[in-house]
Amino acid sequence: MRSLTFTLDRRSLETIYLSFIGPLLEYGDLIFDILTNFEQNELDEIQNEAARIVTVTTKFTSVENIYTDTGWQTLGNRRNVTFIN
Repeated sequence: MRSLTFTLDRRSLETIYLSFIGPLLEYGDLIFDILTNFEQNELDEIQNEAARIVTVTTKFTSVENIYTDTGWQTLGNRRNVTFIN
C-alpha cells in the first residue's frame, strides 16, 4: 500500500485495505484464538500502519486520532464484539 500512497487517493487506499488486507487480519485473528499477546499486537501494528498510510500520517500521530478519522475499530475491539455476539 505504501508504494501506492502518492498514486491513489485516500478512498482507493482504504478500499484496498478493507477489501484485501483487513479481512485477512480479522479472519486470522478469529481463527487463531490461541495467539499470544505479542502476536495480537503484531496484527494490530499491521492495521495501524495501514491506517497511517490511508490517512497519510506519521508514527507520531495518535492511533486513537487515526481510528477516529477513519472510523475503523481496532482488531481488539473487533475481537471482543465478535466473541460477545
